Amino acid sequence: MLTSPYSIYVNKRPLRIAFLIEDKPESLAIIDTVVAYNRDRWGGRYNPIVLTDGQTLTEAWWLFLEAVDPDVVKSFVTLTDDLVASIERRVSPYLIQQPDRHEQENGYRRLNLLDEGLSLLPTALNARMASWAIGESSLVLFETNWQKTDPLIKRFTEWNFGGYSPPIQAVTRALADVRTQPYTITDAASLVTPLTELSTFRSFTYPIQLCSIPKDAQPDVEYDGFGETFHVVIGDTPAEVAYFWNRPVTIPQWSRNYLNQVRLPLDVATNAQLTTALTSWLQRAADPNGDHQHGIRFVSLSLSQERLQEVVEPLARELRMFRNVDALGEIQPPKIREGFPGPPGQDKMDLYRATGTTERLTVREPDVLQGPRGGERWKADLYIEFRPERYPTIGGRPQRRQAVWCRLPLLTLDSATVVDRIAAHTGEQFADFEVRPGQRSGKLVAVIDCRGPVSTDGLRSSRHLRCLTARRRRRRRSTSEQSTFGTVPRASQRTRTT
Repeated sequence: MLTSPYSIYVNKRPLRIAFLIEDKPESLAIIDTVVAYNRDRWGGRYNPIVLTDGQTLTEAWWLFLEAVDPDVVKSFVTLTDDLVASIERRVSPYLIQQPDRHEQENGYRRLNLLDEGLSLLPTALNARMASWAIGESSLVLFETNWQKTDPLIKRFTEWNFGGYSPPIQAVTRALADVRTQPYTITDAASLVTPLTELSTFRSFTYPIQLCSIPKDAQPDVEYDGFGETFHVVIGDTPAEVAYFWNRPVTIPQWSRNYLNQVRLPLDVATNAQLTTALTSWLQRAADPNGDHQHGIRFVSLSLSQERLQEVVEPLARELRMFRNVDALGEIQPPKIREGFPGPPGQDKMDLYRATGTTERLTVREPDVLQGPRGGERWKADLYIEFRPERYPTIGGRPQRRQAVWCRLPLLTLDSATVVDRIAAHTGEQFADFEVRPGQRSGKLVAVIDCRGPVSTDGLRSSRHLRCLTARRRRRRRSTSEQSTFGTVPRASQRTRTT
């Protein structure tokens, strides 16, 4: 029996979904739907777009995928068995979803995801959390119409700024308490006035910023010379879109809620009608304080350096700040910063103190005003402390008197969902397992011993449950079975850990 207490931290975070897309022009229609889905989700901006041909991933994309550590991989290109095996081995998502025939038949107008993250409403609280301003700012609403708005301009405004066209009733109610600044957009000419007015020294927030909440959904990164520099991504290929969409994962946590990047299609960047208004808006966006101490960087993954310089010159002619123009060869994976030992951001986690070998926890749901859809999911990571006095040696080596931590990820929405995932391996209704330290390939791991016919002995501490659930057939409990443990929306979950 333990003689001293130990800690269990619970980190509640968004569900991470990686979208695998083929690098071809036809994929832009799929990206339209992916971006529309993510911008309405809690932490949706951190759901990356990853490019693949279905057979391989480049080393840069492997590094990126491993860094973001997705819970779900949703592919729009058929993945070979070898690539699926590599993803399971290197990333270990609990679910890999292959292309859906119904999505293709419907023109990718809607995603058919087996597990969806929490939806997020544009409430006054969320708008304040996403804004950099001290006081109240205006939420800018670009109103578009799929029949009347130029498709290129519609894509430009929705990808860069977000929007709710048309808004559902829940969004309309949420916006009732928010100060808004609406603009009706039909073509390039209709963008001139909004961009000019948004260049003034007033506080504005854009709907696209809301899906960057919470900003600590992904770990912080190492310092980079361009990490705090406003980026303008120019080009029409999926590579530029992926670079633009994924960039918040690669920048410091403190700035992820802000508008730090825009993507300009080549026709928009070279539109003489928009040049003056775009330049004014870029000046304001890249240098919000007006102190001329900030910089701006123009990048492209498809244009040559000479062509990019030619496109940028009219836009940058009147900019009063440092600027760089770079034609890049590939995407840049995030460099995760090594923090102090123990769970990152402990002050924002739920703390449970335990003293015995068996503890029963009630995991509280995140403080998020969820949208109108039911059956949505979030993630809880459990960090369990091993006391050195209980395990004086690990793998035969004496340990210094400091805590050793095990990260235990659990998918949570209601208790029935969690029990269903674990019971498939343990044969038990509740998640009964023992956690103890051990070694694998010379590295410290958490060894999980489950009650039942299957043992998870020896799996890596950060991914063991997801490794298991990725290999089993998905099954769902009936409504009567779910009511035994909890019903949607989320109910309290009880998990016994050792």
